Amino acid sequence: MMFSSFGDQARTFMLSRQNAQLKTEMDRLSLELSSGRVADTSKAVRGDFTGLSEIEEAAASLGAYKTANSEAALFVENAQSVLGFIQGLTGEAAPALLMASNTNNNELVDATTSDIKQKFESVVSALNTQTTGRALFSGRATDTAALASVDDMLADLTPLLATETTAAGALAVIDSWFDDAGGGFETIGYTGSQTTLSPFKIGPGREAHFEITAADPGIRGVLKGLAIAALISEGTMSAFASERQILLQSAGEALLSNENEISGLRAATGTAEAHIDEMRVQNETEIHALDLARTRVLGADPYTAATELEAVQIQLETLYTVTARLSRLNLVDFLR
Repeated sequence: MMFSSFGDQARTFMLSRQNAQLKTEMDRLSLELSSGRVADTSKAVRGDFTGLSEIEEAAASLGAYKTANSEAALFVENAQSVLGFIQGLTGEAAPALLMASNTNNNELVDATTSDIKQKFESVVSALNTQTTGRALFSGRATDTAALASVDDMLADLTPLLATETTAAGALAVIDSWFDDAGGGFETIGYTGSQTTLSPFKIGPGREAHFEITAADPGIRGVLKGLAIAALISEGTMSAFASERQILLQSAGEALLSNENEISGLRAATGTAEAHIDEMRVQNETEIHALDLARTRVLGADPYTAATELEAVQIQLETLYTVTARLSRLNLVDFLR
């Protein structure tokens, strides 16, 4: 027969409450040990959240800049790749055109100009590249391709050359189309914005600028040289071999003369890349400093947490042992 009294019930209630308290304490210490952070934030800051709020706001701001910095870095890196591709391609095309200009071999001229037309298409395609849905060389019109297709540009140029019988006349028409304000290139060829891209916000009060568009004079000069060769491949000056050779030479020289311009654009892009990377490092350093500051406020000492957790486990085991022994008491044991 088990013996029970009001005293037993009170003791059972007390043991149950102690058990719940110890379990709660063990859960808290386990959480602190695994997360490295205190469970009671209010206690850690002594009820004053001002300092912690400032840390969290600064961290959130730098986190946003970190994302913007990464997007800017990717954008400029891809633009650099495009410019490098153009420089490499024109470096191959210029000598080929100059060589073709010194021969009367129609098959060589046809093969060379056909290849250059394909290169023209590759350059236009590269300049129409998008990164994360934003056009690289369209200025502020990032939702629009930078250039019309090669076929569209040639279709507008070809009729203008129909009556030209000299290289000088043809070059004057082509120069006007590419270089004149409000000319064919600006109204048909270039489909981006005349306003350059807005600066990238890469840090508190810091910006990175990328102001290159497909309408830049250096890029425009390369496109002109490629267009001359592409027009020859389409039959321009086919009846005037000597004039055609002059055009081929002019195309090659146009590519060569703009090589330094492309190098300058790549250098400017490299400067932007370096500035963005510099801010990335600075932002990461500040984020790390804020993490340390947050840890000083909210960090749980792992040694202390482990020691306290072990002590609570021992208390809980002791409580289970006592409870088990008390539950086995019967009348005979009680009367002894």
